[in-house]
Order: sequence, then C-alpha cells, then structure tokens
Amino acid sequence: MSKINDLIVAESENYISALLAEKLPEYIIYHNFNHALLVKKYAETIGEHTGLSTDEMNILRICALFHDAGYVNSYKKCNEESIVIASAFLAEHEIDQQTIDHISEIIRASKLPQSPKDKIAEVLCDADMMYIASENAVEQFDLLFDETALEKKNPEKRPVFEKGYIDFFATHTYYTEYGKTILQPKKEAAAWRISERMKRRKLLENKKETPGKKGISYSRGVDTMFRVTARNQINLNSIADNKSNILISVNAIIISIIITMLAGNIGNMSQDIVPILVFLVICLITIIIAIMSTRPNLVNNKFTREDIRNKNVDLTFFGNFIKLKYDDYLVAVKEMMKDDEHLYSTLLKNQYELGKILSKKFKLVKIAYNVFMIGIIITVIVFLLNYLFTHSSA
Repeated sequence: MSKINDLIVAESENYISALLAEKLPEYIIYHNFNHALLVKKYAETIGEHTGLSTDEMNILRICALFHDAGYVNSYKKCNEESIVIASAFLAEHEIDQQTIDHISEIIRASKLPQSPKDKIAEVLCDADMMYIASENAVEQFDLLFDETALEKKNPEKRPVFEKGYIDFFATHTYYTEYGKTILQPKKEAAAWRISERMKRRKLLENKKETPGKKGISYSRGVDTMFRVTARNQINLNSIADNKSNILISVNAIIISIIITMLAGNIGNMSQDIVPILVFLVICLITIIIAIMSTRPNLVNNKFTREDIRNKNVDLTFFGNFIKLKYDDYLVAVKEMMKDDEHLYSTLLKNQYELGKILSKKFKLVKIAYNVFMIGIIITVIVFLLNYLFTHSSA
C-alpha cells in the first residue's frame, strides 16, 4: 500500500484540474479549481501555524483539493459526491483503507454545519471559511451569491441571501488558534462591510426618483453577467500568460543549452552546425512572439474635458483616468454613477475592448506554438538532410 506523499498530492492536483475542466457545470463560478487551490493554500498556512506533521499536511492537501469536487455531479449532495470521488482516486493509487476512511471523515466534517473531530479536520474547516477573512472577501462572497443565483430556478433575493450569511457569520467560530486570533477579526470586518453595503443599497432603493427624470432599472442578472464576464476574462488572460511563460521558459533553456554546447565544442559540431543554427533561430523567434503576447500595450488616448462632459471617455480604464486630477476624476465618476445608461454602456465598452486585447494575445500565443511546432519539424528535416549529405560525401 502507498502512503500520501508529494507525488500523490501532485497527481491529485492534476486530476482535480482535469476533472473540473471537463465536467464542472458552467454556472459553478465559485467552487471551481481556483477555489480548490485557494483552500489548499489556506490550509497549508493554517496547518503550518497549527504544527501539523509532514504526513498530516499531505493528508490535509488531499482533503482540500477534493473537498468540493462533488459539484461535478451534484450541487446539493456535493459533500457525499466529493467523498466518493476522493475514495475512488485514492483506491486506484493503492492507498490503505484506513487512510481513505480518515480522509473521507475529514471531508465530511467540512459540510455546513461543520463538525471536525481532529486537528486536520479543524484546519480544513477553517481553511474552507477563510475566504471571508481574505483580502478580496467581499468579491468572493459576491461570487458565491452569483453561483447560487445561477444554480437555483427561484433564487433568493440578494438581501435575503446576505442577511442569512451575516447571521451565519455572527454565530460561526473558527476552530484553530490561528483562526480565532487572526481570521476572526478579519471575518467580522468583512461581515460589517457587507452589512453596511446592504444598508446603503436599501437607502438607494427607498430614495425617490428625481421628478421628471426616469431611471433605467436593470435586472440582477445584468450585474451577474458583468461580474462573470470579468472573471472569465481574468482567467483567460491568466491562461494565455501561463502558456506564453511556458514557451519562453522552455525555449530560453534550449537556447542556453545550445549556446553552452557550441561554446565548448564548436569544432566537433561543425558538421551539424546548420540544423543547430536553424533550431536556435526558431527558438529565438518563438520567444520573441511569446514575449509580444505578454507585453503590456498601453494606449495613449488624448481627450478633453469636453469629451468627459459628452460621456465619450471610458473612465473605468486606468490608462484614461490617471491623466485626470483627482477632483476632476471624482466629479466625472460621480456623474457617471448617477446615469445607469452611461455607466452600463461604459462597462460594456470596457469589456469589449478587453476582449479585443485578449483575442490578440491568444492569436500571438497560437502563432508562437505553431512556430515552435513547425520549427521542430523543420529542424529534424534539416538534420536528416545534413546527415545524408555529409555521409554520402564521405
């Protein structure tokens, strides 16, 4: 029987990544692979402060990765499905049944209301609830609401959802010392911010419309659409950058190896110098294209105060508003916030422009991969021709 080691953890992460990418429903925008990685990261932080051993930390990492995997099969029975998925994976990797049962019990304990029975389970439970104590707590909370709204046919209204969770946060307590001393105050601060936002929203809803000026009312789905679209663009941008970084790293290593080999053995490698130089040039071209895809492209648009008054400037783009004095920017944004049509039009324009940038980035990444792929084929062909020519001459 195998034990939970670093290799099993790495294979678990790859398995969960592939599983969620293939089977996770599109409306699951919170409990996705990013969430699994975050909980794993949070668990490692809390686990280190708790003093878990190396073996306990590896068990904890497995639990963090698998604890919400069940969303691929069921939203309501996610916890039970997560245990089934984790048990099947671990059994395939010949993990002993006692360890599988222990991991199942830890994952089961993370279901709300949480019920941890040992220190590993306590760490996982606190890690799963650390999102509300994180720097982007309110954003994570909104993402959770959007997911529940997309999943249900008759979702709760936002005030009802927020009130329910604020009441839950008030009664919830962390189990670990780290959670009680570090996370609890941050959670309370985030809950207060959400509560204050509810009050401001209620005041705005109760405020009478200005006489003679009819406001435009958009459904909650519009806000969800903007948030989901923005999140997807961030994820796609990250994917494109990661792919570019892979190409840059691989080709940089290849170039370093080739130059090192040529520097010390150029006399012995004279017969193969042509295919080597061809491959060197192809690697260099690939790196240049990959760098172009990740290189920031700031547009230097010029505009006047008249353009701002006529609502012709996208004030959500930092490249525009950093050119304004703060007082001018404040006045312009406040005016935009009063006009729903202008506000949403600006957001739409911003999303469209970001989409165009993303499209250009993926095109360059595709070209870079094609150059690298075709370059390898050309290098092999040149090498074979060079080999045949050299030996036929001999």
